Amino acid sequence: PYLIVNIGSAFLMYLRANPKEIYEVAENAYPGYNDMYVGLVKHILLSLFTLGIYNCIWTYKTTEALSCGKNEIQSGAKKLILCIFVPFYRFYWYYNQSKRLENLMKEKDDDSSDFAVVTLILAIFVPIVAASAFLQVKINEYAKNKVD
Repeated sequence: PYLIVNIGSAFLMYLRANPKEIYEVAENAYPGYNDMYVGLVKHILLSLFTLGIYNCIWTYKTTEALSCGKNEIQSGAKKLILCIFVPFYRFYWYYNQSKRLENLMKEKDDDSSDFAVVTLILAIFVPIVAASAFLQVKINEYAKNKVD
């Protein structure tokens, strides 16, 4: 049942995100923003079928990528180790990274809504893919707007 819920919620986020438009922008993006952008289909499939290995890589890369602007610099390796070994730290990590992304969006004067609570709720109640896919959609939107 969890796999069916995750695939269904990931598919709905995929339909909402319209990744084709974002993908065209990411090909021409500046080098710093290519690190932030990950195609949503690729992200969902790797999250489902690599048994958590991709989620570890994604955690590291996301923490490093969001260490810019007014945000404090955080070590991706330290956050990854905390997410692996400290129970329930992953929920805090999702909330914290969402807040950091909101700060970056506010620096650029984007119309950013407070989506950190939504990410936290998804992380708690819909395991595996939903929270990471939602956060990746927001990161892709930020990377797209940063290039424009």
